[in-house]
Amino acid sequence: MRNNIAGIILAAGKSNRFGAPKVLQSFLGTPFIIRISDALQSAGILDILLVLGHEFEQLFPKVPSKESFQIVENPDYELGQFSSLQAGIRDLPADVAGTVMCLVDHPHISTETYRTVVTTARQDLKSIVIPTNEDRGGHPVYIPGGLFTEIMDAETAKVTLRDIFDRHRNKIIRVPVDEPGIRWDIDTPEDLRKIEAEYKIEF
Repeated sequence: MRNNIAGIILAAGKSNRFGAPKVLQSFLGTPFIIRISDALQSAGILDILLVLGHEFEQLFPKVPSKESFQIVENPDYELGQFSSLQAGIRDLPADVAGTVMCLVDHPHISTETYRTVVTTARQDLKSIVIPTNEDRGGHPVYIPGGLFTEIMDAETAKVTLRDIFDRHRNKIIRVPVDEPGIRWDIDTPEDLRKIEAEYKIEF
């Protein structure tokens, strides 16, 4: 039985609003990508893929701690986040039961939240797991391998992961976590400063 869970970190976008590649930014002194990969590893996930796209050739040599994950290129990154998920799934190990999808602009999410998502997923590897706070969903999310074919076959420019989840509502497990940051995106330097201030107080 396949029971291995992998991690996919999406970092292929242009980061236009931030003004610099998010994959090279730091949160409270630690690079985004290291915080996320460390959290995944602390939750027991060792197979980790980082999906890059925009300015791949320039960014690849600058990504810190490359020994911690496999880097995958998404040449279709301009088609949006869903195309990066497809690129990541395409390169997952064959024995994977599912994947935890993470966003590079969520470096603040605690290891405890990752562990909660992964522990819940391991109890039912065929379900979708979404962390919630005040009844609102956030990231990271667990995607079961049973959805991989549907994701890969979807028309990239017209489908989102939410569309696919909506078709499988009966498979969704919503797990409450005590972390409102699961809903916070770091889109601008101002967002980064604000969220750093929040986490210095709360964590």
